[in-house]
Amino acid sequence: MNHRCSNCDAYMFKDEIHRGTVELTYSICCANGQVKIPDLTDTPREIETLLRDRSAKGRHFRQHIRAYNSNHAFASLGIQEDRLPGQGPYTFRIHGSVYHRIGPLIPRGNPYVHPITATWTQKY
Repeated sequence: MNHRCSNCDAYMFKDEIHRGTVELTYSICCANGQVKIPDLTDTPREIETLLRDRSAKGRHFRQHIRAYNSNHAFASLGIQEDRLPGQGPYTFRIHGSVYHRIGPLIPRGNPYVHPITATWTQKY
């Protein structure tokens, strides 16, 4: 990886050049500059503090960071599943788009007036 895309600065191999052009241009990274990836935003101050803190609270956060991330990244998978006819082992096959269903962490409404049905992450 000793070449860089002139549009997005991605590191590339020489053999990944876009064929059909005279100059070294790359298209697999940013489609010749058509795709613009926004810069990363700064880490929220509270998380930055926990990442750098030497207290017991900071150490606990760093030791369990994967669990926290998994908990907050949880979403239900939405698909249109293909059911294949015949015998054989079950195969999970998706037709169309894959998307994630996410919603608010706390159900809306008043549980004293009518029952609230939890959805997606609210169930966990």
